[in-house]
Amino acid sequence: MTKAIITTISDRLDPGYSRKSEFDLFFNSLPRGADLIVFTDGLNRSVPGARVLQCPPMQKLILERWYYYYLFLCTAPYSHVLLTDSRDVYMQGDPFDFATDKVLLCGEGFTHAQNSWNMDDQAAAQRARGLSDDYRAWPVVNGGIVLGPAEKVRELCLLMYTFVMHNTDHTDQAGLGILYNTYLRHHPDYALSDPGRDAFCITGQAVKQGALAFEPRFLDGAVRTAHGEPYRLFHQWERTALAEDIRGARAG
Repeated sequence: MTKAIITTISDRLDPGYSRKSEFDLFFNSLPRGADLIVFTDGLNRSVPGARVLQCPPMQKLILERWYYYYLFLCTAPYSHVLLTDSRDVYMQGDPFDFATDKVLLCGEGFTHAQNSWNMDDQAAAQRARGLSDDYRAWPVVNGGIVLGPAEKVRELCLLMYTFVMHNTDHTDQAGLGILYNTYLRHHPDYALSDPGRDAFCITGQAVKQGALAFEPRFLDGAVRTAHGEPYRLFHQWERTALAEDIRGARAG
């Protein structure tokens, strides 16, 4: 398996953004054996070992990144890739442990009805497309984490860009939520993780609002499932009470 971890970081609007301490935690937690690809329209720090790819100035990074990921994956020599956010992602193991022949999307661990921000975001996405689906019971699909075979992730990137390219009042997460809950959940090439059932990725929002049937705890250097297995990814870790444990463990 040839692997790449792909992310986007921009200092263009905030010259000190990439120097935040959370980025050090992200870079230092990356597993061995995967190339790191960083897309940027301005980066004011060095990232040893990374391949940094310059983009034109991006007006809305969370939308335009899908386009640049697609172009890269058209010729990239990888069998599997992980698309990931960076500042608020901490890796506790190798996420490629969960790599299969499917595209694995990241479920947040709760439904839209359980989170007002996602309800509002999805409502805006529905209005923009003239839709009126009842999305209250839809699982929230995280817009920042995607794992899968490179050619299938490439197809998703193009689909996402064409679906969200004109978004102005909602996030790509809402667009991905529509695509998954109306179409992709029925496609054999797609699967959805759930922090209540597997150890791929736990989200800080699920922890913060107590959405899981158990209370995740930091034990032996990692946040773990109810059965004691370390989650490979912890997304949005910095918004939880577990952030102090993670910072302390890395400092130690």
